[in-house]
This record gives sequence, structure tokens and C-alpha cells, in this order.
Amino acid sequence: DNTSIQFTANYSDGLNGGRILVGDVQLEDFMIFVEEIELEADDDSPNNNGSSGSGNTNDDDNPGSDDDEDDKYADLEWKGPFELTLLQNGQPMNIPLPSGDLPNKKYKELEVEFIPNPNSSSAMYGHSLHLTGSIDGTPFIFWSDQAFEWEIEFPTEIGIEDVRSTLIKVQFELQRLIDPAQGGIDLSQVKDGNGNGIIEIGPGDPDGNNQIFSVMIEKLRDFAHAERDDD
Repeated sequence: DNTSIQFTANYSDGLNGGRILVGDVQLEDFMIFVEEIELEADDDSPNNNGSSGSGNTNDDDNPGSDDDEDDKYADLEWKGPFELTLLQNGQPMNIPLPSGDLPNKKYKELEVEFIPNPNSSSAMYGHSLHLTGSIDGTPFIFWSDQAFEWEIEFPTEIGIEDVRSTLIKVQFELQRLIDPAQGGIDLSQVKDGNGNGIIEIGPGDPDGNNQIFSVMIEKLRDFAHAERDDD
């Protein structure tokens, strides 16, 4: 079956000109740098007895092979790296990755591996995730320069075998991230501690916002969801 993955920044309709705006906080750009994505099969599922897939995905070292029994249950991979811009000039973007033929199995989660961007010409050079915007008119940047892996579980086990074409959407709920009323972060308390005109929320604590930085990382992970879209 033909399966593709799409990354997107999710937000509620009816916002200011389609932009993500909560109070005095407005988001401008959100980028992530992904080394690899794994669609993890549920090895405990009785339905997972088919052959391995082929196409633009890879299952370990021998895609498309049925010779090794272990290959039948191998996790399937999209190998990057991928620089994904999910919010650009305040407008959410839908970014598809190459599709491929996957075997008829049950899948339980996506594993997304983030690494720092090595491209010195990129706006997110050295960052694995990169979010910019403004707070009461003052520019801010939130970023990480660490490599890390997030496991994003599906609400329910996804079966590929019952549809011919499957789109898996990975959504980052950025509006929730900056909205305390929805469990997000109150960014009114952050500061430009070094007085350079930019509010910095990142490693190394350049502006004294380290506590907010740690919570934002956790919240962003909590507000990342994956689901199947058969529309």
C-alpha cells in the first residue's frame, strides 16, 4: 500500500489573517531538522505477518527482502536529513515526504530523530528546532542545538492493510504551545536579559529564560501528534 507522511503546524481557524497569534505573542517561523523517521510496527500484533515493504522507505539493511524472518517485523524508515519549514512568515505549511509501498501491518508510533542542522547557509544553522516570533513587539527566538529522539504515538494502532493509500499527518500544535489557557506556556514572563533586543529562549541561558526553555521543550513534544488521514 502507498503511504506518505506529512508534517504540519496545526492551529485553530479564525486567527489573525491566518497567523498564529495569542495575546501579545505572534509566531513567525518554525523549522525542524530531522535525520530519520521510523514507522514502528507493533510486533505483538497478530496482523503483523506480512512481508517487508519497498519504495522510498527502508527497513534496516535489506528493504524489500523476505529472506530473513526478522525483516517481516523491521521498523520502516524515511532517511534524511530533512530540513522542514512548518511555519513561514506566520503561515502554517504542509510538508510532505516521499511516499513508498509499505507492507500490510499494524503500526503503533513514529520515532523522529532530530539533529543540529550542519548547513551554514540555513536560517537554523546549528539548531535541531528553531522557532521565531515576537512578544509585545520584541523579537524572540526559541531553539535547541541538541540531538534527540521523540516517540509520537498514534491515538490508536494504525492498520495499513485496510486502505490503498494512507497519509500519516504529524502535527505540531503551535497555538497551544503559546496559549496558557490550552495548557501552553505564558511567555509574558520571559525577558531580554542581556539587552541585545532579542528575547532568547535556548541552551546556555543567554537571557535567563532557562526554566521556560526546559518547559517549552517538553510542551512542544506533548503537543506533537500523529494520525492517519484517509480523506
